[in-house]
Amino acid sequence: MRQPLQTIEVLEPGLLTTVQDMGRHGYQRYGVPVSGSMDQFALRAANLLVGNHAGAAGLEITLIGPRLRFLADTVIAVTGADLAPVLAKIDEELAEVTAEIELNPRDPDRLEDEIGDLLFVVANLARHLAIDPETALRQTNAKFERRFRAIEAEYAAQDKDPAEATLDQLDAAWNRAKAAEKVS
Repeated sequence: MRQPLQTIEVLEPGLLTTVQDMGRHGYQRYGVPVSGSMDQFALRAANLLVGNHAGAAGLEITLIGPRLRFLADTVIAVTGADLAPVLAKIDEELAEVTAEIELNPRDPDRLEDEIGDLLFVVANLARHLAIDPETALRQTNAKFERRFRAIEAEYAAQDKDPAEATLDQLDAAWNRAKAAEKVS
């Protein structure tokens, strides 16, 4: 008996990552639901992009994506639903954070909870765009530190202390550091 070719190793399954196809049509009278992919257009598009039959099965990543290792050369397509609901959810969560900030007195536990919700939804947007939110945040932290060090170096070269600068002066220095990164 021939062994199937192992192409993908699942390192972490993710949360609600399932194998889906176009469903089971014509069996409802036997109590079998149609089921299948939630976004059938995206599944068909992904299959056509990689040269599969339009109705072939694929991974449907619903919440937290899996970590996969490809063990052979593999062609994949990442498709997905309209981002408008995710962007609307970000707006909703940001409004809730704003409402908590405006309360007097502020409840630090509620504010932390609302900020956590906002961060979760932004991480979900990153996932929809096939961006690892942890990597993006690490890169942003490194970028912030580089720009901050550039501001410190600029002020040191002028024998000045950034702590004595106005907010407008620091903002201008930040923009210079940002512009210098784009040039290099």
